[in-house]
Amino acid sequence: MTARSKFIARRPARDLKQTADGGWAAVTSWLYHLTAFLLKWETTTGTVITFQDLTHIRALEETSRRQDRLAAIGRMAASIAHEIRNPLAAMRGSIQMLRADMESDASQTELMEIILRESDRLNRIISDFLSYARPRSIIQTKVNVGELLQQTFMLLRPQRGD
Repeated sequence: MTARSKFIARRPARDLKQTADGGWAAVTSWLYHLTAFLLKWETTTGTVITFQDLTHIRALEETSRRQDRLAAIGRMAASIAHEIRNPLAAMRGSIQMLRADMESDASQTELMEIILRESDRLNRIISDFLSYARPRSIIQTKVNVGELLQQTFMLLRPQRGD
């Protein structure tokens, strides 16, 4: 008598997940395989159903999509920051030229100083934002491993007098 198996089905099982707006959505979290064991005369002698939990895989996929969206938003924000910086530099240069050409009117000079000071402040904010958004470079240095371990062991040594 010869036994063989016959693959019957492979289907995702759906779970319900509550959405942010309070509704419900079907989420594929499980995958099952259905296999029948057959004898020579095509009679079923048994069935095996295996389930695979896909929750972790779905969570990783969602995390990856979220990171992609955040990276795109970061690139867009950096682009906007550069676009703000360009007209800001033009305005600052124009004010400096006007201030040099004007007679010394105290109220006009004070207004121009305010414009220059605030444009510098905006430029610093944009520079801080761009330096924050830019990936950090790794700085490699040589370290005496023996000395580092000695310092670590001193920190881990129990304190006397406690």
